[in-house]
Amino acid sequence: YGAFGNCSNLKTVTFGENSQLTSIGGGAFYDCDSLTSIEIPSSVDLGGYDYDVIGISEFGFQDCDKITSIVMPNTIREIDGNAFTNCTSMNNVELPENLEIIGSYAFSGCSRLVQFTVPASVTVVDEGAFSSCLDLSFVTFEDKPGEITFGTEVFSNCPNLESVTFGKERTIKKL
Repeated sequence: YGAFGNCSNLKTVTFGENSQLTSIGGGAFYDCDSLTSIEIPSSVDLGGYDYDVIGISEFGFQDCDKITSIVMPNTIREIDGNAFTNCTSMNNVELPENLEIIGSYAFSGCSRLVQFTVPASVTVVDEGAFSSCLDLSFVTFEDKPGEITFGTEVFSNCPNLESVTFGKERTIKKL
């Protein structure tokens, strides 16, 4: 937990092709004030076996207020709670196409985030996931048959939110 927490001069993180990364633990980069970019690999090699990177742990990048964008591989299925909370400079998020769960407050306080598309694979958007995204204006939920469940206050305190588009085949289980 907190492997690089509070490393205030850390600017970039790159995992090489043959890295031994198996997961990014909780709070791994918490409060790294200078971190501007990170690219997460889709798989890692451990002892000659390839393992997919499938999640971002809770608080993984919380308070990294200089990150402007993040590249996540399509192997990511879950973004845990508070993973990117208060990444106040983040203005570009491309959610992975196989993402299923966006955890509580995952992107809360990403105040410069203006728009994004939620992939059709997402089935849960948990409590406050995008709350306090002050510049957020447009959100599109890709269409597919099936349910999507919302927690409370998913978009609370988003004063500039103008448009949220849901596909016609999507069943909203709870709003």
